[in-house]
Amino acid sequence: MMYDIHNEARSIKGSFTHTFTHSSGAEFLMKHEAGVVQVALDIIKKMEVDLVVELGTLQGGFTKLVEDALPNVEIHTFDHENMTQGVREFFGPKVTFHVENIIFNTANVAGLLERPERKLLYCDNGCKRREVAMYSQFLNIGDYIGVHDWGNEIVWNDVKDHIGTWDRFMWCEVEEVGQTTRFWRKNA
Repeated sequence: MMYDIHNEARSIKGSFTHTFTHSSGAEFLMKHEAGVVQVALDIIKKMEVDLVVELGTLQGGFTKLVEDALPNVEIHTFDHENMTQGVREFFGPKVTFHVENIIFNTANVAGLLERPERKLLYCDNGCKRREVAMYSQFLNIGDYIGVHDWGNEIVWNDVKDHIGTWDRFMWCEVEEVGQTTRFWRKNA
């Protein structure tokens, strides 16, 4: 029941915060589950996207792993705080950092999402319910949306009116390892 689509208990508790050292030598603070983030990255690779828009950068750990997994893909990552100054040298030219409040300043995110390329919107900025509600409408058929902290900060009732009819993308794979990221593909 913990990972069930209709879980409304917000019952997944605990800290996912950990530090990891990237092969480049950079150290990153991450708030994803240690040891199972690779499953999410393998799923992201299967999407064959041309653009990733990440909401919630923190120190850029997940961003760096996405860049490694998709070296030819343009990545735009947004956070209201600038916590990446010490690690930006480890990122390539396809990663763009935006320091802005995406809840109040929506034009940049919306503009990226309206582009014709196949894209992934990854919601992990602390206001996931609002992020899905605000930005899912800008995605095109065939685009993907992902949320982190499923079953804790965001549950079925939070998304059903916005992406509830979209195809769930590879949920079994993330459920098997206890990953709290979920993906959907816009089908109509």
